[in-house]
Amino acid sequence: MQPSSMTKRPFRASTLAPFDAESFEVSCEPKQLSLTFEFDPKQPSFETQFVYSPQTKSKLYACYNFEKERFRYLGVDQRFRAFDKDNSIRLSYFLPRNSLSASYHIQADEKNKVSAHIWFHDVSNRGLGKREERLELQSNLEGNDLFRIRYDVQKKVTNLKLTHELNSRVLLEGEYSYFSKDSQAAAVSVIKQMDKDNVLKAGADWRNRKYLLEWTSLTGDGPWVVKSALGFQQSLRDFDIQLKRKVSFQL
Repeated sequence: MQPSSMTKRPFRASTLAPFDAESFEVSCEPKQLSLTFEFDPKQPSFETQFVYSPQTKSKLYACYNFEKERFRYLGVDQRFRAFDKDNSIRLSYFLPRNSLSASYHIQADEKNKVSAHIWFHDVSNRGLGKREERLELQSNLEGNDLFRIRYDVQKKVTNLKLTHELNSRVLLEGEYSYFSKDSQAAAVSVIKQMDKDNVLKAGADWRNRKYLLEWTSLTGDGPWVVKSALGFQQSLRDFDIQLKRKVSFQL
């Protein structure tokens, strides 16, 4: 596999960032509908994310949970050109939590992307409720290396992540979060391109005290993703597993 293939980094995942529980990928080609099915047998939980791209710069998305028979979130993603730079806005509404989120991204230059995120919790007719904000800078370094820094304004949490290309088939990811002088966390993982269709990611997360393993298998109409986690003190019989399958349709 050539290094340029790794530049896309489609399989990265952040385990320590404060808002990762409400983070998700919205990817779909123009004039396509993509469906991502996710199953967690331990919950059990089964849900589907719908993404529709009516044109190159617009995406509509929603997530429906079949066990609870309700939508988990709805939203829109819009890219546009302003200040002679590429910009994008994402607006989301999380129904169970009755919360709103808005994200703004601007490609500052060829190597740097700046983002701002804001969440409003417990929205009601009296106002937008509690607010949380996060700022983010992502920089492309030499080769296929990537550096990202996030700052949670209200919680004063700083999260650093570095992705380093060891060779054309292997990436090394290191992540560090600073909550306070008495509370810090780290995670490390290795991503290996086994062949043109299979990627394996293995690592450890010291915040949640878990070993992590992820296998992605590419097929003609979309990838299969299998995620598993095992606590540092758990036996192999106690590991968690999640299955994800994405398919896309040309409209």
